[in-house]
Amino acid sequence: MDRRGFLRLIAVTGAVTGAGLTLGACATEDGGGHGAGAGSGSGSNGEGGTVRVAAMVSPGDTLDPAAATSPGTWVGIFSLYDSLVVLLDNEPVPQLAESITSNDEADVWTVRLRPDATFSDGSPVTADDALASLVYTSASPMAGSFLAPLDADASRTVDERTLELHLSAPRADFVEAVLAPQSAVFKGGDPQTGVGSGPFILESGSAEDGWVFSPNPHHPGVGIDRLEVRSIPDPDARARAVVSGDVDYANDLPVTAARTVTDPARIAEGGPADSKALGLILNTRVAPFDDENVRTAFKLLVDRESLVGTVLGHGAVVGEDVLGKGISGYPGDLSEVTRNVARARTLLEDAGVDELTLVTSDVVPGLNDAAELLVTQAREAGLTLTLDRRDPAAYFADIPGLMELPLFSIYWVNRSTATALPFTTGTAGGFNLDGFGADARWDRRLADAAAITDDAERQAAVSELAVEVSERGGQLIWGYQPFLSGTTDAAGDVPSSQSAPFFGSRPD
Repeated sequence: MDRRGFLRLIAVTGAVTGAGLTLGACATEDGGGHGAGAGSGSGSNGEGGTVRVAAMVSPGDTLDPAAATSPGTWVGIFSLYDSLVVLLDNEPVPQLAESITSNDEADVWTVRLRPDATFSDGSPVTADDALASLVYTSASPMAGSFLAPLDADASRTVDERTLELHLSAPRADFVEAVLAPQSAVFKGGDPQTGVGSGPFILESGSAEDGWVFSPNPHHPGVGIDRLEVRSIPDPDARARAVVSGDVDYANDLPVTAARTVTDPARIAEGGPADSKALGLILNTRVAPFDDENVRTAFKLLVDRESLVGTVLGHGAVVGEDVLGKGISGYPGDLSEVTRNVARARTLLEDAGVDELTLVTSDVVPGLNDAAELLVTQAREAGLTLTLDRRDPAAYFADIPGLMELPLFSIYWVNRSTATALPFTTGTAGGFNLDGFGADARWDRRLADAAAITDDAERQAAVSELAVEVSERGGQLIWGYQPFLSGTTDAAGDVPSSQSAPFFGSRPD
């Protein structure tokens, strides 16, 4: 989404002016004391009561936005903490930020907090809290990649409600690409306190047992008296739970759920902004995929149409190895990858590659089924593929360990191409799982593209980078599938934030 589109979608007082970029947010009718959440009824029918959510929760996860790895954990994080800006259905929406403006160069951004924003302990949310939270998150090996442009040492607070954020390089898309994915605010910049300004406080629980949340007494509420998050790793079990009435909302269901989920539950299907990209990592750091010809061979042997048609359901489309399909700004000049078994066989034979192990897990429905089909497809090109199936609940518990493997299944939450490239490629990309572009030259190209303030010119630069990632990189995105969730009247219509169900503060 371009900058002007972003400002229009916020539909408030922001405008592009000669003085730089501006984001403005209307305060709530009561003065906006709780971010964007006054009386919003996010994901609720507004009648109170308990809402029970079933989702994947990784063992060992905590309610720390800088370290969380699973959608169930993010349900709790969104409930506890407001952010400066949050992504709702892939659009940046202000929560604690009343306005965000930049200088002409887009390398200094001023954030003004909403008046009377209040933590769950009754204390005010201050600029010091917000800056300390950003600094804390920026130090995270994983989440910090989103905030990589932030110059923590140069950034400062101007007064109790104002932050001045300095960047190490200009970033014209700073709000939507940097702040919106990761700008949660916690008291004193320490999430271990569990004190935030969201609609709930933590009552009890853990990643293993699930969490229970009760209303924040200093928040107007979102129409829910009690929120429970239950860890159910198996997607079929989540579907059964919502049909039986054991839960009120089940996140990320298999395509078969469209037939099995019946009254009083119903299926909610996401669009491109609430979809997942399914694929493989061809790890450029290690043999044999450090050889570009082997990466090309593997991409050529995959029958993407067959995978999408067999494994995925309604609304699924073939991928071209770059994130962002269906979202504004997706490059139009990406080449469709056409299967060529003969060429794949020749390249593999030349490289002396005739067997590989594919590590896979059903962390989202479809990855294991796709792996089974890939065994047959690879055999046609003379490649013996052995499957190593792993526990989905623990699959992301050791991401550094995954990144040492030559070949493994993966999924990404879909997001715009311009937003995705800096965190899936380059040396600072916290989700650069395939190792592509981990050098100074590529980093410079990423930074140069992000600094372009003209929308059309920036789009052209992003498209050029995307084409290279598609042709030479090690992420193989064979298909996109909208997220399917099961919901009931008790849960209502639940929006999505980065494909996790969102029960946090929302604009009226």
